[in-house]
Amino acid sequence: MKFPKLVFANSEQFDVLIYFKTNAFLLTQYVLQDIRHYSISPPRGNLHENTLYLSWNIVRRCWHNLPLAWADLPKLRLKDRMILAVGNLIRIYTLSVIESYRPKVVLCMIDNSFDFQWISRRARNIEFAAVAQGPRDEINLTEEMPKAPPHPAAIYSIPHYFGWGRRDQKVLERFGARIDQFHAVGSLRAGYYIATRPPVKPPIYDICLVSQYVEGIMERGLFPEIRHSLDVLHQYSKQYVAETGLRLAVAARSTNKKEIDYFFGVFGSGITVQSYNAEYFSTYTVIDASKLVLTHDSSAAREAFCWGKKVLFTNYSGNPGRSFFASGPWLLEQPGYDQFKRGVDFLMNLSIERFDELANFARSEQASLDPEMPAHAALRTWVREKIVPASVPK
Repeated sequence: MKFPKLVFANSEQFDVLIYFKTNAFLLTQYVLQDIRHYSISPPRGNLHENTLYLSWNIVRRCWHNLPLAWADLPKLRLKDRMILAVGNLIRIYTLSVIESYRPKVVLCMIDNSFDFQWISRRARNIEFAAVAQGPRDEINLTEEMPKAPPHPAAIYSIPHYFGWGRRDQKVLERFGARIDQFHAVGSLRAGYYIATRPPVKPPIYDICLVSQYVEGIMERGLFPEIRHSLDVLHQYSKQYVAETGLRLAVAARSTNKKEIDYFFGVFGSGITVQSYNAEYFSTYTVIDASKLVLTHDSSAAREAFCWGKKVLFTNYSGNPGRSFFASGPWLLEQPGYDQFKRGVDFLMNLSIERFDELANFARSEQASLDPEMPAHAALRTWVREKIVPASVPK
C-alpha cells in the first residue's frame, strides 16, 4: 500500500479549478487556453494523486465545515444515513481543499457526480458549473442514477449546467433536477470540431459504424440488453455490406486491441477500423468521410445528426428507453434484417436536403450547434466574465 504524500504548505491561488481529471483536456485545450491560471482537481480534492493536503488553512476550513456532514441528512435507513454522513466527511475535506485555492470558478465534465454537486451547493463565493458530455434522456435520470429517492444522489442539483439543448433541459426539469441556470450550448467537443475542421472532402466510405464497444458490456455481462442490440446491429450490418459491396469504416472507441480484433472478427478484413485518437478527432473524421452513420445510440452519432449528417439509430434491446428520442426514418426499433435493409437503402438514396427537412425539429431539440457561438466559446465567455479582471489578459 502506498501512503499518501503529506503536504503542509499553503495552497496557491487559481482562478479556475477543474474537478476530476476525466476529459479535463476538453476544458484545458478548448476553453481555458487563454486563461493564465488553472489547475486540475481529481477526486477527493487532491491536486496530485497520493497527496494529502494538511495545511493549517485546510485543517481550519475542515473544522469550520464539519457540521455540514450531518446537516440536512434525508430520512433514510440508519445504515444509509451513516454511510452518507461518512461520505460527507470526505466531501468536506474536498470542499475545504477547493476553498483553500480560492478559485472563482470550478468546472466539471462529469455532470452526474454527486460529490461535485454536494460541494457546489456548500462552497462559498465560488461559481460551480457542470458541462455535459452527452445528451440526457429519461433512462439517465432513472435507471442509471446511483441511488433512488429520497437519497440526495438521486436528483441533479447544480448551480450552472452547460447542456446540449432544450430537450435536455425539459428532461432534467421533468425529473426534478434543481439547476439554477441551464445553458443550452450544444456539445463542447463537436462544437470545437465544427469550428476548426478543414473543408469537408467527398466521402471515402459509404457507411460509418460508430463503435459502442465497452469491455464491461461486451465481455463482462453488464447491460445485456445493450449487448444484444449491438450484436444484432453488427450482424445486420455485416450482411448488408456483404450483399451490397459498400465500403464500411468503424470508428473505434479506443486503441484497445480487443476492440479492433472484435470488429475484424465480425466483418472480416475488408473493412477499415479507425482507432480512437482524441487529438485528431478520429471519430468525427471518419463520420465526416462517410455518407451514412450507423449506431445503436452513441453520443457521437447524435452530434453528427445535429451537425447535418444522415444517421440511422437502431435499438434492438427491447427497452424503449434506450432509443433515440424522436421517431423518423433515422430510427429502427423492430428487429428483422429486411426492415434494416429497407431503412439503410432509404437513407442511402435520400438526398441530404430532404433529410435536413425531416430532421430539422429533432436536431433543434437535441442540441444547439451555433457556429457563431459554439459551446467552447460560450463557456469561455462565461468563465472570463466570472474571473475578470484577475487573470485574463484584456
